[in-house]
Amino acid sequence: MKNIVITGGSKGMGKAIAEKFASFNNNIFICSRNEAELAATADELQKKYKINIENKDDDFLKNKITEMYANTLINHLSAQD
Repeated sequence: MKNIVITGGSKGMGKAIAEKFASFNNNIFICSRNEAELAATADELQKKYKINIENKDDDFLKNKITEMYANTLINHLSAQD
């Protein structure tokens, strides 16, 4: 089991990447600027894959990523909100 950090993970490509890694029973940490979409995505993936998913806002990522060990970091940046 790996720790996967995905920014922009609440929708679009970031969400698709989160779902793919979730399907392999990895620990998923998703970040997004939209807290409502972030919570909905985390809830959806937890129910579907029965895994632990942490949903964090961008401030968490900025402050904690250097403290956290991640086997894989996926940096999905979106110009659109």
